[in-house]
Amino acid sequence: MLTMPQCCQRFKALRWQPSFISPFEPLKGLSVMKIFVINLARSPERRASMEQQLSRLNLEYEIVEAVDGSQLSYTDIMKETRPLNYALSCGEVGCALSHINIYRRIASEGIPMALILEDDALIDCKTVDVMSEIEERNTTHPTVTLLTEGPKYINKPLYKSDEKKHQIYEVLEAACSHGYVINNSAACRMANFLYSVWMVADKWQVLKEYSVCQVEAVIPSVIGKTPHADSSTIQFDNDFKKRLEEEKDFMWAGIKRKRPLKLKLKRLFWSSFIYPFLKISK
Repeated sequence: MLTMPQCCQRFKALRWQPSFISPFEPLKGLSVMKIFVINLARSPERRASMEQQLSRLNLEYEIVEAVDGSQLSYTDIMKETRPLNYALSCGEVGCALSHINIYRRIASEGIPMALILEDDALIDCKTVDVMSEIEERNTTHPTVTLLTEGPKYINKPLYKSDEKKHQIYEVLEAACSHGYVINNSAACRMANFLYSVWMVADKWQVLKEYSVCQVEAVIPSVIGKTPHADSSTIQFDNDFKKRLEEEKDFMWAGIKRKRPLKLKLKRLFWSSFIYPFLKISK
């Protein structure tokens, strides 16, 4: 059985450390949605990149210090995770906790809606336009809206922008967490559903399967990645990566076996009688 790397040392308290709020006032007509930027303290160059992008767009934002998985001890990881856990590496646990902490804050402070960015996100004026449209749509149903590239989705739009530049679709699968909008009701549910940690931050289809919230995507995407994404803060050597993937397969099989019978039957019905007739795009 794979164990956490021994490099994980001392656990830093999972508290909020908002370290910067932009002094710029948003321009009239721009989104006033709350923006959180997750940044590791040991990655100042990523922080600088996000500050530059957001300030250039005159957006208010808050840099939040991420939970650094490399500083978590084995004991602390066992405390913060479930025995059957798909988030196996220290970095994945830290990333999951960082997002969960934001969900908790959205819930406790009654924030209606927020944009959550990781520090390798690439944004521009199109991002701001879409944020404004999502705010105007103002759905109260628990919803996460992905602004990033690469989702697998049902090719039947749920919503079209006024100028028809972007459309929103229902997501089937996606694997990016560097830029998404979440509303308060979704944050409340996800904070409880995902803690103690048992899932990586970006396996969005799990939320759909367990009926936690609606997961949608903006097509075409309006958030990319900066060159910083090519040097991930979660690094593995080849041998460890291979063992990690094997262990993930084992854990995922265990998670599927442990699903409630009602959920298994729902999944069987959906995959047999609904999925084959859907028009899927990616």
